[in-house]
Amino acid sequence: MKYALIFVFIFTLGCFHTAYDQKINETYYLWAVDVKEQMTFGFEHKKYGRIGLVGATVFEYFYDGQYIFVKQRHGRYTRKYFEGVRYYLVPAKLNKDQRPDDFLVGPLNKQEFENKIKSLGYATDIKFKTVIDNCGWLGLFCKP
Repeated sequence: MKYALIFVFIFTLGCFHTAYDQKINETYYLWAVDVKEQMTFGFEHKKYGRIGLVGATVFEYFYDGQYIFVKQRHGRYTRKYFEGVRYYLVPAKLNKDQRPDDFLVGPLNKQEFENKIKSLGYATDIKFKTVIDNCGWLGLFCKP
């Protein structure tokens, strides 16, 4: 009985673990529930909680106060398979009555993304911040 209680206690501790949780600004977050490969980009809704805009696996982002750019690659937690890297962008600040999902641009391939950020006045060699720096389990899920 003693060992059963210890097992239940340890098991329930694992249920309240968050692998990653980062607030980018007052609206947007990066989070992963169990493992970093589940990294999601989204926003906090006052009534419904967190709502994902870009699902797993988000591995890099850029934020400068005006825009947030996000990179997504295929991983074992991605719902549909895709090749290469997908790019997304969203304005960093919105009015209170605006929904972030109405302003999300993407998925874009690299050329489409570079054209879009050039039209916004950005150079194409921006420095993304890495939030996942490995290739997943045994290195099998890395295809940037």
